[in-house]
Amino acid sequence: IANQCLTLISKTIIDVLPVGQAETLNSSLSVAQEDLTLCMGDSNCVVFDTLMDAFSQVIAAVPGEVARDLPPNFIAIPIYNLATSPEGQDLCTQVGPVLWDMTRILSQQLQPIDVVSQRGPASFLVSAADGSQSGFRPDGSVVQDIPDSIAGMIEGSNFVLLPPGNLASVQIQADEAGSLNLDLLESTQDSVSDVSFQGVPVSAQSTGEVDFSSQEPQLVIDATPIPAAKFEQYNVASNLTETQPEATVAQVSSTEESAATPTSQASLVTPDNIPTILIAALVCIVSLAVGILVLILLLTRFRRADDSEAEDTEEAASEGD
Repeated sequence: IANQCLTLISKTIIDVLPVGQAETLNSSLSVAQEDLTLCMGDSNCVVFDTLMDAFSQVIAAVPGEVARDLPPNFIAIPIYNLATSPEGQDLCTQVGPVLWDMTRILSQQLQPIDVVSQRGPASFLVSAADGSQSGFRPDGSVVQDIPDSIAGMIEGSNFVLLPPGNLASVQIQADEAGSLNLDLLESTQDSVSDVSFQGVPVSAQSTGEVDFSSQEPQLVIDATPIPAAKFEQYNVASNLTETQPEATVAQVSSTEESAATPTSQASLVTPDNIPTILIAALVCIVSLAVGILVLILLLTRFRRADDSEAEDTEEAASEGD
């Protein structure tokens, strides 16, 4: 079952990647399947952990330039479709929280994605910094105003998948007494945070909010802070954070630049150094004028000398005659 789950999810990703990537990823998938098969024959091997490692091995085969060029929400759509399909649920839910951890791996190694998952007697809305929202209203209606966001139900939990940078806050509204679970994946340029709040008690009138202003997201229900049951951070793959130089622009390192132009910072035109620049310009103009004047005087003197020599020559000729 674990091998079938690995194949199903890997093939789902391979099928939507740009043309030319399938051969490399299928080769990587074959190696990962062999590792997983060996694990299942070892009583001391943890199948779930090996499955995650195997999937990570497959996704790592995607070149960085391909991953960086993927359009927004490129990965979220096939993952959501897979998670809501009967085949995906039948295979992968028997192994463990596969889809959640594989989504985290995709966010680390292929394309960053933010996810909010909530289970229990409540609804929630994700708010972006510009005020747009996606999620579920208390009346059961679905909102998907944040661009490229997806809101839906997966395995009995309400989910919102959205491009990174849109998790400003999450508002929660309970509709009956009970307990709720809230799970978050928050992606930044350098890391992916996996946060979980479990068994949070609520009443029918409870309201709450998740604040993302600090490094560790904070959940407050009815003005009571709730500690996270889990807070883990994972580094983003280096091939997603590397920036490529422009093809037509020569790149100069900061050391070389400072050696070549040690006064480059001082030569910038700012309000503070405008007087200095004007004075320097005036000095240059005066120096140029003086130089021109000296040149004129020299030319005049030489001309007078030539004229005098010519007159002397004429007088000498006249005396000879």
